[in-house]
Amino acid sequence: MLALLDAELREMRGMSISEFDALYQLWIQPGSRCRMKDLASRLLVSRGGATKLIIRLEQRGLVRRVSQSGLQAVTAELTAAGESVLADAMDTHFDGVRRLVISRLEPGELAMLRRIANRLRDAPG
Repeated sequence: MLALLDAELREMRGMSISEFDALYQLWIQPGSRCRMKDLASRLLVSRGGATKLIIRLEQRGLVRRVSQSGLQAVTAELTAAGESVLADAMDTHFDGVRRLVISRLEPGELAMLRRIANRLRDAPG
């Protein structure tokens, strides 16, 4: 399923599902910014993997990395161009999710999936 969603995003929007996820994770954060180590955790990748991904997005003008003097922490921030590209990509991605996942489940199955997702999201750790 992820491979199909990835292929659609690549074909229709010129971005991978990993790039989409990085932009989306930044978008849902306050101020559309996130420390790189926290972003890596949200993306379920190593810090090095997150850095490579953000550098690719930065080269396209979709993200900027911000460092503060005296601090080692680097923050990734969604740019206006990144927000625009993400808005277009969300239409494609969420249409694919509806078509490939949601439309195939019965209402009871969707309710169960929601309960499972909520329980996992709220789990400590």
